[in-house]
Amino acid sequence: MASSWRANVSLITVDAMIAAVLLQFYRAGIGTLGGGSFEAHKAFGYTLLLFGIIAMLILWVTKPPRPVRWIVFGAFMLMLIQPGLVYERRNAPATAALHPVNAGVILLLFFSADRHLRAARARSREAATPHEDLALSEPSLTPGETSR
Repeated sequence: MASSWRANVSLITVDAMIAAVLLQFYRAGIGTLGGGSFEAHKAFGYTLLLFGIIAMLILWVTKPPRPVRWIVFGAFMLMLIQPGLVYERRNAPATAALHPVNAGVILLLFFSADRHLRAARARSREAATPHEDLALSEPSLTPGETSR
């Protein structure tokens, strides 16, 4: 990646999306198991769509590796169909049952983007630091010089 601030912002953005999706899973559990209203899960789901747009805009500015941009775009496309899966529960319950599966795929995609970003950052840091074997080697001698 071009600079460390871009790499850090990209990673923070993807990690924030992972945290938001995990929070959404928690909200679904609370709503399903009677610990609270399912409306909180529904409302936060729509908020996640806004977060997804913001995440894509941030990644457009920070320019992470191309696979990361495509992975996050794919996750966002799956986020867009999440509400539609739920609305099909009366007409096509088998299709609606894909809602939690789709959510799991979204989470896996964000984890994949995180993995790509961390690998790119490690490669960037490795390229920026001198290698130990080069740092420990003797300086080259010019003709006529002797080593001590």
